[in-house]
This record gives sequence, structure tokens and C-alpha cells, in this order.
Amino acid sequence: MEVGPTNTSYRGLTEMSTDGRLCDLKLIPLFDGYSEPVAEWLDKVQIMCDLFGVADIAKVLPLRLAGEAFAVYQQQTPEMRRDAEKVKQALLKAFAMDKFVAYKRFVSRRLEPGEAHDVFVADLRRLASLAGGISDSVICCAFVNGLPVHVQEILRAGARLEDMTLDQLVVRARSVMVDYRVEIGVSEAGVAAETRPTSNSAHRYPPRRCYACGGANHIARNCPTQYRGSNTARRTANQSLSDRRRNWDYDRPRTSASDVQGNESREKAPALGSSRS
Repeated sequence: MEVGPTNTSYRGLTEMSTDGRLCDLKLIPLFDGYSEPVAEWLDKVQIMCDLFGVADIAKVLPLRLAGEAFAVYQQQTPEMRRDAEKVKQALLKAFAMDKFVAYKRFVSRRLEPGEAHDVFVADLRRLASLAGGISDSVICCAFVNGLPVHVQEILRAGARLEDMTLDQLVVRARSVMVDYRVEIGVSEAGVAAETRPTSNSAHRYPPRRCYACGGANHIARNCPTQYRGSNTARRTANQSLSDRRRNWDYDRPRTSASDVQGNESREKAPALGSSRS
């Protein structure tokens, strides 16, 4: 039985491995110098080549370079292009972080909110490598220093950090963070349970309303509008009484001493309270 060539619907960039397998090079992302860290990209290339059994990485690297990264590759001599390690060093020299900047970021690196501890340690190791190499004991100090303050205090109070490896520190810090989140969640749930009846009672019992003005939080007997109305009515009644008194005084006949009968000579009238003779 003859076996013919296998036809595939995809004709992309491929590289033949040592055992005859084809490596799809498009699985390796293009690198232009700024799309991602160059060290991380080189690690991806190495992983893909190891996975498919590609021995000559120097033939794969130029096929996934673009832009300024490919320009750096073209500046190398033919002998350097055939050496994968020299190509890697040229790319690292052109696009990798400066060791002084890497060390500065290593010292100031902190655990970001929501960041996994393993990711934090991996970034510390990467920065330490870019800075020229830092011992694991210093990386342990940087890891503890980058944790939240309350986690640092618990770690220092619970065990001797000097006797723990970096992996042990990561496990211990992860457990402390989980316990702290559980305590925070329980306390927040208790506060919510205490405040919930108050909010329900507010919906169950509506505020009192006044039947006189329709306002809230008072009754008709204490309604401010009632006081204003009674005061206005009282002032109106007092004014009407004053007007009636004034009109009554004006209409009443007035008598003077000169109008008394028999007093033509303008003599004073005798006092009304005088005694009879």
C-alpha cells in the first residue's frame, strides 16, 4: 500500500525537527523589540523548539523577528547569525532592561492588589537576573518587604524568617493572606447582619405624615402651618376688635362742660360724685 503526501489546508511557516516533525513557527509570537520583554520572548522560543525537537534555534530566531529587532539581527556578521547564543546576547543587549534600572525596580517592587505570590516571586527573579544576579537570601528579603505590612508582622512574629527558604516563605505568606481575607469577610458579614434589621425596619414602618399639610415626621397637632394659621387668625381678630372699639368711640355722643343745660355763663359743672346738701 502506497502512502501519498499528506495535504493540509494550512500552509504556514514550518521548521523540520530532528525526528521529522514539523514545528509551526506561527505559534511563536513576532518580536519587534517592544511588544514584550525580550527575555520572556526568548524563553518562549526555547520552549517551542524544545517541544518540537528543533535543534538549530539560530534558524528559527530570524523568522519571528520584525521591526527594530530584525534590524539588530541584520547588523550581525554571518558567523554570529549562525550562533544562537550570540543572537540572543545581541537582542538582550539592544532591548533588555539596563541593570541599574532593573535593580531599582527590584528594590521598589511590591505585591500588587490581586497579584499571585508566585507571579511576584517570578518577577523578582527576572529583575534580579537583569540586575546581574542576586542571591536567594536577598530575594527573600525583597519578597517579605514587598508584602503588605500586616502580613510582614505576622510572618516575623510566627517563625524565624532567616531559617526559611523562598519557597517556604511563599507558602507561608499565601496562607496568611488567605486567613486574613477570611477574617475580613467574616467581620464584614457581621457588620452587614447588624445593619440589615435597621434598613428593613425603615422600609417596614413608613414615616409619620401630617394630615394638615402632608409633611413627614410630625402630626397635625404640631404642624407648623397650624401655628402660622392660628397666629394669623388671632391677629385678624384683634385688629377687628380694635376697629370696632375705635368706631364705637367715634359714634358715641360727646358732652363737655360748656354744653351742660343751664350753664350759659360757662361755669364748671358740679362733680358727679358730690354729696347732696
